Amino acid sequence: MKKIINIQFILLGMILLFCGAGKAQQQAMFTQYMFNTLAINPAYAGTHETLSATAHFRSQWAGFDGAPKTQSFSAHGPLRKDNVALGLMILHDKVGVTSVTTFSPSYAYRIHHGSKGILSLGLQANLTNARSKFSELSPTEGNDVALNQDVNKWYPNFGVGAYWYTQKYYAGISMPMILKNDFSTDADIDGDDAGAGEMRPYFALTGGYLFEISDNFVLKPSMMMRTNYGAPMTVDLNANAYFIEALGIGVSYRWKESVAAIAEIFLTEDIRIGYSYDIILNDINEAATGSHEIMINYKFPFSKKRIVTPRYF
Repeated sequence: MKKIINIQFILLGMILLFCGAGKAQQQAMFTQYMFNTLAINPAYAGTHETLSATAHFRSQWAGFDGAPKTQSFSAHGPLRKDNVALGLMILHDKVGVTSVTTFSPSYAYRIHHGSKGILSLGLQANLTNARSKFSELSPTEGNDVALNQDVNKWYPNFGVGAYWYTQKYYAGISMPMILKNDFSTDADIDGDDAGAGEMRPYFALTGGYLFEISDNFVLKPSMMMRTNYGAPMTVDLNANAYFIEALGIGVSYRWKESVAAIAEIFLTEDIRIGYSYDIILNDINEAATGSHEIMINYKFPFSKKRIVTPRYF
């Protein structure tokens, strides 16, 4: 590849290298994933026992031009038949001149075990649109075919998951992407793929437990482990404390990557707002400050099965 003087192209290469050497493009990650597990497990659909909608807005590596920006919207809820739930996740992730948008409808079949808990089995379909506007970059030579060739492709995929939960604890395992998607253009003049990258299958394991310290104080530790073929395992450790069913504060640690502070406010029984700020622990902190994330959740109040106390997961 010829020298590129456009700083945005340099940025793109650095980010792809950080995420897996350009051959292993990874899924977008949220700090507040524990408040919307549908993003990683289709079996989470229906767990709020009413129609629940969540929006996420994440600005990663603030101060770094062209850094990742991610938005997502999800909605899920049970059908009239209590053992069936549906969900929909829309995620848009943009890095430099590359953007990826994924539509993921999900289906969950729930098996009730009385007071012991509920086992939910989920299936989701994924349709991803990958776009790279390489023509917006500025190569040193105008005949660089690799940079004159934009990418606009669609990729199908599917995922599965299982989720066991009670009012006290939850545990889930999922594989949101089962197939390997190869994001690439036609071969360039040197015989290499321009903009090559892969979305590889990965597993996610989640779990959490509620400790009722008193009537007005609840503590919830939780964790997530993700493993992706060809990339290091990521581990998130979290602890959230809730006061008088109205305020939550917490801390999250992503192994060797970041530490985050989290705050939540329950405005009403149906409206919940969260904010988190990540402090970067790896080499990226030399070029950028932290990451900001906002979460908004609304539970529609028309469900017959009213939620008396807030759901903390």
